Amino acid sequence: MAEDASTTLRVGLYRPIPGIDPSTTGGELTLSIFEGLTRLDSNAQLQPSLATEWKRKDDLTWEFKLREGVQFSDGTPLDARAVADYITLLTAEKSTLSTSGRWRPLLAGTKVVDPTTIQVITKFPYLGLPDRFTTLYIGRQVATDGDLARRWVGTGPYVLDRVDLENGASAFRNETYWGTRPAWKTLKYSVFPTEEARLLALHAHELDMVVQIDPKTISQIANDDHYRTGSKASTWNIVLRIKENEGKPLSDLRVRQALNYGIDKEAIIRGLFNGSVEPSPGQFLVKGWDELNPDLKAFPYDPEKAKALLAEAGYGKGLRLRLDVPTGSYLAVGPASQVIAAQLSKIGVTIEINTLPFPAWVDLTRKPDGDLVYIGHSPAYRFTPERFTQFKSTYDQSHWIDPAFDAAADKALAAQTPEDLKKATNEATQIFHDNLHAVFLYPQPVTWAVRSDIDWEPRIDQSILPQFARPKTGQ
Repeated sequence: MAEDASTTLRVGLYRPIPGIDPSTTGGELTLSIFEGLTRLDSNAQLQPSLATEWKRKDDLTWEFKLREGVQFSDGTPLDARAVADYITLLTAEKSTLSTSGRWRPLLAGTKVVDPTTIQVITKFPYLGLPDRFTTLYIGRQVATDGDLARRWVGTGPYVLDRVDLENGASAFRNETYWGTRPAWKTLKYSVFPTEEARLLALHAHELDMVVQIDPKTISQIANDDHYRTGSKASTWNIVLRIKENEGKPLSDLRVRQALNYGIDKEAIIRGLFNGSVEPSPGQFLVKGWDELNPDLKAFPYDPEKAKALLAEAGYGKGLRLRLDVPTGSYLAVGPASQVIAAQLSKIGVTIEINTLPFPAWVDLTRKPDGDLVYIGHSPAYRFTPERFTQFKSTYDQSHWIDPAFDAAADKALAAQTPEDLKKATNEATQIFHDNLHAVFLYPQPVTWAVRSDIDWEPRIDQSILPQFARPKTGQ
């Protein structure tokens, strides 16, 4: 039975749903179910959410005032005790929440001052806590097993109804939501992990909105009045993470340098992304979001220099590397990896492309097996030093040891003035640029198609947030 377009909004997802607990990263679904104490608006500016105000009490303590009258979708009040209980669950040593390991090193504990006031204590002085709390989505666990859709409740504009992580989910409007009432009564999420599947669904008018579509797909539906399409720069920075296994070719800096010189980023951008972005400027920070290190520039395409570096490292006769690639998770990931392999073959590097479903690929990124990983990193909040945690030696996807970068990253995290922060940020990005634990590629553009009678477009961080979609006036 077809859904009623006036009550059901059909959202296309480009990869399987990574999870349903509030700490899930990349949670296109969970962002409509759960909310943080703070949030970023469409211009990436910090705004109140479940907390209405906050202040720093001392070097280690932040105090947040909670919005009154908010409740979880099961009717339980959202108060300071509920927030404290969730933070305790998240940071517990044996927590099973997906990002607990990223919060445990930062958060020391909480103090409930009164029902609408909570103090959060950090393990070290930390200027960016209100920014980081845009990604601390508060939930209430009501079950630990059984139906996935019944294990957690949130305070958000929608309530999870059913979920199949591989295929999709549905949610219904939270009629007691404290904020602006969503326009659609129900959401239907469907997973289309391949470009071909997304294109067929668009041609059949089976979707109302979808992101992460190939520019070539956009051109194929450009004359379809049912949709309007768009593209703009995003915060997703695409790199090839390098696994520097001891004694292997990639443990040699000269080989890592050769890879950076051996890929023609501008040609890939022209051919696959219609020239909509620029090569990454020798750092993993994002233009328009972070304050870049002005001394760093993009690695130019120089195949002769790349071949000379390989010969100097003892690989003048060539070498073979494996590139692990996820299906459907990044824009034009298949064609891009093929072009990269073709370009590197010209400098004597044979690339074996290993394509895996997203969950299996995620598991493999955390293991030392392999050589290169095609991956995108996006800042979730406006505090630049937190970007460094994804590239420190201790991160679960890092397969290198770099004490100098780790120390510079920690220095940036501990900075107490904007001047010290900028100085430490430049130092850290310079060290990473010099030691090259990644191949810098390009920021991925965000592309979308949305039904013509709907007023909506995605944010630069590619968040879908269908709760903000509205029927166009007069439609």
